[in-house]
Amino acid sequence: MKNRKWARASLCQVLCGATMFSAAIGCGPSAPKIPTTYPVHGTVTLNGEPVTGGYVRFEPVEAGKGMEADGAVQSDGSYKVRAFAGQPGTTPGDYKVFLSSVSRMREGEDYPEQLPIPAKYQNKDTSGIIKTVTSDDNQIDLELTGEVEEPETTESDDE
Repeated sequence: MKNRKWARASLCQVLCGATMFSAAIGCGPSAPKIPTTYPVHGTVTLNGEPVTGGYVRFEPVEAGKGMEADGAVQSDGSYKVRAFAGQPGTTPGDYKVFLSSVSRMREGEDYPEQLPIPAKYQNKDTSGIIKTVTSDDNQIDLELTGEVEEPETTESDDE
């Protein structure tokens, strides 16, 4: 008789443990769904010549209406942006486009170096480039113009 009670108690413990384990796995928070993105690629030129470094950055014109994305500019001036690792492109919407010497930065960080392109193209608020990403393949070529401003030298630089 004691063996039956022991067997029932053990069976009950196993079943309760399995139920709790299943509930914990099945009821946990699910990973957020990654939005559908569409390819964004093109070339960057300055006065008709390929830009050969830096990153093209896409930031939504309106907060919450698009996903920030970036991509390295290759030696031939080509680029491909992505908002998520392993998934090309970004979501449809209007974007401020600019170039940066580094990939994404934290709020308030300064850019460490300037690219050999006009300074206005290195700031989202002064680049003047607004592009629309559609739910299709997006070939977006960036044709920059202007002269590169040389950094001012001071007397201490000449010594």
